[in-house]
Amino acid sequence: MEFIYKFDFLLVGLMQVIGFFVQGTTGFGCTVIAAAVTNGLLGTTMGVPYGTAITIPFLYYLAIKGRKDISWKDLAKIVALCAPGILIGQHLFYTISPQTAKILIGAMVTIIAVMNLHKHIIKPLVIKDVEEEDVADTLLKKSSVTVV
Repeated sequence: MEFIYKFDFLLVGLMQVIGFFVQGTTGFGCTVIAAAVTNGLLGTTMGVPYGTAITIPFLYYLAIKGRKDISWKDLAKIVALCAPGILIGQHLFYTISPQTAKILIGAMVTIIAVMNLHKHIIKPLVIKDVEEEDVADTLLKKSSVTVV
């Protein structure tokens, strides 16, 4: 029994490493990717604090390292839209069962993955619909855009 418990933590650690890789290459995703495995193996009462404690220092490092590249306008939108979700999520954490939470987390990860598959593979490669590139909104990037 103890071996299985240690093996769970080994799998959770491996999933965190994979999540950190995704976070480092895309700028987001560590918690979303690792949460499904962490909560599935450890349960939500242990998995959520563990994932948060492991991820926060890495996120602070990335924020400090890339602070000059932060799109403050987009960050303000994200924070404003996430604040109600954080409050609702905190309430749900104490009111729904761990099994329901696991199913909902898995469903959210699946929906996001399907949306990204559609956006980055189906739309450009199958439907042949190419979107125009968005103009960056940081001051440095806006000033470096060439006007024709």
